[in-house]
Amino acid sequence: MYITYRTFSLTVIAATLAVSWTVIRSTDEELVVLQAFDGKGQDVFATLWVVDDEAGFTWIRANRPDRRWLSVVERQPNVQLRRNGRTLAYVAKVFDTPNARHYVNPRFRRKYGLADRWREWKDGPDTVPVRLQEP
Repeated sequence: MYITYRTFSLTVIAATLAVSWTVIRSTDEELVVLQAFDGKGQDVFATLWVVDDEAGFTWIRANRPDRRWLSVVERQPNVQLRRNGRTLAYVAKVFDTPNARHYVNPRFRRKYGLADRWREWKDGPDTVPVRLQEP
């Protein structure tokens, strides 16, 4: 049977989208909502992945350093995180260093698996880790 290049390409694209959607949907229950306050009376919200480390810290990360919520958190580190139906207050500390990425990224990869690899392919490996600590 003869398959044209166009048919083959469309089939590969459709399969890739289907797998990607399945992987991303499988992490829905792991999403949290970050609420930051920009100091001008505006709330900034972001839907993020989250991990907890062995020391008891909660970590989020910006997939890219140009995310708006990240600049707000750097200026106003008091944030709220909605997770598992509860809203908790935290103080955020940005760790934009290779050592922090080396520490945090494997934890996200273990928790989110293929979805995290897809994120890395799409956005690159230079995430910005943010540690959340209770006030």
